[in-house]
Amino acid sequence: MTQQNFPLCEEAVSILKKKDKKLAWLMERVGPLSHTDLKDDFLFFIEQVIGQMLSIRVADVMTGRLAALCRGEITVSTICCCLSMN
Repeated sequence: MTQQNFPLCEEAVSILKKKDKKLAWLMERVGPLSHTDLKDDFLFFIEQVIGQMLSIRVADVMTGRLAALCRGEITVSTICCCLSMN
């Protein structure tokens, strides 16, 4: 685990605080932001790649099922016909 601080540009923070008093109030109460990595960067990358691959596979399966219900032609009218049958 590594702790990272997000350095803020003081000029940008100052502009935000001047433009929005409610945000300024909140920023004062929250204070500086930091983030703790719970995983190393490589593990995070691998998990994201696997998750994306699974999402694409799930999308392919769902599209295939919809195409089967619509007898191979996915259009607004075939989807509406399939919905009205059920």
